[in-house]
Amino acid sequence: MNMFPSSYFRLSRLIILFLLVLGFSSPINATATSNGITGPSNAVFRAGMWHDQNSEGSGWEINRINDAVYAFWYTFDNAGEPVWYYAQGKLEGTVFKAPLQVFSWNYENNSIKAATRAGDLIINFQHPQLAQVDWSIGAKTGKRTLQPLVSSTVPVLTDYSGFWFEPADPSYGISVQTQGDDVFAVMYYYDKSGKSTWVMGNKGRKKHILDMLTYTGTCPGCEHKSLTSSAAGELLLYFVTETRMRVKIIFPDAAPSWNRANAKNIMLSNSPSGRPHPAALANLASEEALKFYYRAGFLEQGDAYSNAQYCYSGPVVSPAPPVEPASSSILSGTNNQVEGVEEADVIKATTDSIYSIDFDMGEIHGLSEGDELQQSITRYNISASGELPSVAGKFIARLPRQLQDTSRHLSDQGLYHYLNEVSGKDQLTYIVTQAEGSCRKVSQTSTYLFHYRSGPETDYEMTHSLRIDGSLVASRRIGNRLFLAISYNPDLRALAAAAYTEEEYPDLVFDQDLVRDLFERIEPSALLPRLHYQDGSEVPLVEVNKIMMPPLPDNNLDPVLTSLVMLDLDDPSTAPVSLAVMGRIDGMYATPDSVYFTSSKADYQFNAGSFFRRVTVDTDIHKILIQADTLEYRGSGMVEGSLGYDPTSMAYRMSEHQGYLRVLSDDDWGNRWGEMGAYRLSTLAESATQRLLLEIVSVLPNKKRPQTIGKPGERLHSMRFYGERAYAVTFEWIDPLYVFDLSNAVDPKMLGELEIEGFSDYLHPIGENLLIGVGMQAVNSTDPAGTWIQG
Repeated sequence: MNMFPSSYFRLSRLIILFLLVLGFSSPINATATSNGITGPSNAVFRAGMWHDQNSEGSGWEINRINDAVYAFWYTFDNAGEPVWYYAQGKLEGTVFKAPLQVFSWNYENNSIKAATRAGDLIINFQHPQLAQVDWSIGAKTGKRTLQPLVSSTVPVLTDYSGFWFEPADPSYGISVQTQGDDVFAVMYYYDKSGKSTWVMGNKGRKKHILDMLTYTGTCPGCEHKSLTSSAAGELLLYFVTETRMRVKIIFPDAAPSWNRANAKNIMLSNSPSGRPHPAALANLASEEALKFYYRAGFLEQGDAYSNAQYCYSGPVVSPAPPVEPASSSILSGTNNQVEGVEEADVIKATTDSIYSIDFDMGEIHGLSEGDELQQSITRYNISASGELPSVAGKFIARLPRQLQDTSRHLSDQGLYHYLNEVSGKDQLTYIVTQAEGSCRKVSQTSTYLFHYRSGPETDYEMTHSLRIDGSLVASRRIGNRLFLAISYNPDLRALAAAAYTEEEYPDLVFDQDLVRDLFERIEPSALLPRLHYQDGSEVPLVEVNKIMMPPLPDNNLDPVLTSLVMLDLDDPSTAPVSLAVMGRIDGMYATPDSVYFTSSKADYQFNAGSFFRRVTVDTDIHKILIQADTLEYRGSGMVEGSLGYDPTSMAYRMSEHQGYLRVLSDDDWGNRWGEMGAYRLSTLAESATQRLLLEIVSVLPNKKRPQTIGKPGERLHSMRFYGERAYAVTFEWIDPLYVFDLSNAVDPKMLGELEIEGFSDYLHPIGENLLIGVGMQAVNSTDPAGTWIQG
């Protein structure tokens, strides 16, 4: 963009010339990811338009070109007329420092007339979406607090946000931001005297016709002037690709003429996120980016460091019936949700044995005085003559104490039984999460796997054990592979104990100053979870280049890493295959071919005083394809509403059938969908035209089929998918059972509704035309709760 001094021009090749205008000599890397947190420089801020809520009429464009940062500040001069300043340079940590320059244009030879240093700019990115600015212009100085400009949180298929430039006419540039159905644009150019000026406008995205306005207002550091605006003309944008667009400029009163009929523009800044669409995950580029993410997340948490992620929640029980015809396998009596995908259970049965976790040990739920906690799994022999099962023996799991704290909690306990029919290997796997410390101050959370021979000639000895840093979210077994979703939150106390001397450590108080200092001391690799083998060796649970970053949240960065880990049950000593997502994952649903992660996100607004009120909740869904020796990220999508708050039941609101994912979501925080009810059934599929997109192909209710799912005040008690059918039970005073026909994925419909007293919280389809519901009897009551549960 030749709005800058000619001294920048070094080379003759056109595209390199345009990069050199901004002071860069390396070509654009079209494949480089740029998601606001990829790499030490890129990790610091969310690229795009920023604004100060207390300074009306002015704003900022802060963006990247490869490893450098540039900023436009569109504001007003001493006379209140529009002017823009420009700064470019590189980040030093989280700080950007550069001189502010102002430019003027020579219309006689179409080149920069003058480039003057107007002052200095310092931007301190305290958070990817929060920046403190110190500026000086002449003798004036000041401070500003900036946040990204957000006009809509509705996802877009393609994001055209960035800085655009016409190579054939380098006298102007356009900042574009696309959010939802909005297109917001600022055009930087020169008035008739050659002085820098700007106009802005926005319009519905479908027409891409922007009514541009010119403003007068208050200059930085000046007494307040009322903001005034007047029409400047029209800006028409036609996006050819994510990085190419055609522009039509109609400024009828501008002199000299600023009319352009079909200007070809390219995106000069890095693509806004490096993602093919805003919901997609992007690879984390470096360990430094991982360190920055955790640092920002912990600082946003205030003083609540190392809180427990999970307290004791009882055993993992599998309450769901199959959604496909029952498996013919005789090895497991677990009532699995999906055929071919086994779930952990507290009891496992084979043709001759029953395995059961013992829950009568007091120290499991309380304190353990020794260095080692022992859990037992009892094996019972099954008699072919019909006699009662008899105790055959016990498998013992020993959980060592990691800390000098006697308070320990076991959760998420479950069993898997696996038989390799080729080798005859018969194996029992016990999985459990142990958290040491109180629920408010857990200092160590680990997930253990214990493997035992479990055939007829078993000696009850453990064959292999693993310890994984983090807590179990969910697990599944598919053939000889065990899949674990592990949530890991770095333990700051353990990191501090390693970073400081014994003399320093006892007196440390965990405040924000200490966290900042701690992150200066630690190596990024210390923040990765690890898998610990029985022989004392260890490996990272996931490599940095296998960590995926979701779109930056609007509120806090959650300092959690959730890994999907694939382990080989035939050889548990082999290194894991893994892929991870930054942030908390609420639930996991699995098929024989894919795993889906779900993550809810809330939109907050101020209520009374300083309290926040949650307005809406949406759910991101990420699909991961299971292959022979790897996990492949296939895409992401979003559904409006929540899938609930119980990780063990979220999966039962989802079902994949013939390539389509069906999801039932609810709006538990208000009448979001109006007359369309409190629940929504969405169908998603991998897009045929957009890479890494799970697009919504149908929604129910809709205008064509408006019958609501659920009534005011009801909540979902059970949900079952079965092939081309789905069933849902909601309840307030009576039990409405809804039946859906999903045979046409793009046009699902409700078949009927049945109301009976009480409610079912367990549904068991038997074939296509019979359904068993098990639940609670309830009667109406004048009590505010609305019902009396009878049993």
